[in-house]
Amino acid sequence: MQSADRVALLAVSVWLARTSRSNFFVKVPMLAMYLISLSALGMQALQNFRKGHYLLAGLSVLLFILAIFLAREARKAIRMGREEEAPALLVAGAKETGQG
Repeated sequence: MQSADRVALLAVSVWLARTSRSNFFVKVPMLAMYLISLSALGMQALQNFRKGHYLLAGLSVLLFILAIFLAREARKAIRMGREEEAPALLVAGAKETGQG
């Protein structure tokens, strides 16, 4: 269930950032949950590998990689939202002042 919560916080954080709202109050718990989940997946992969449960270790590593990929994609989405905002704000400002 922690993975679903982590993804939900990630989605809310991206949405808030792309709508120019403060998302700090969501980022802190999300980062804490990400770090805890990733460390648990790493420990689980290591333990399963040592016990000879290679399939379970491989699945843990796969989930770890997917979590990193998801965080990277969210970071890209936030950056794209900020880059799209700047020109839109400039156009809106020019229209308000009668320059556009």
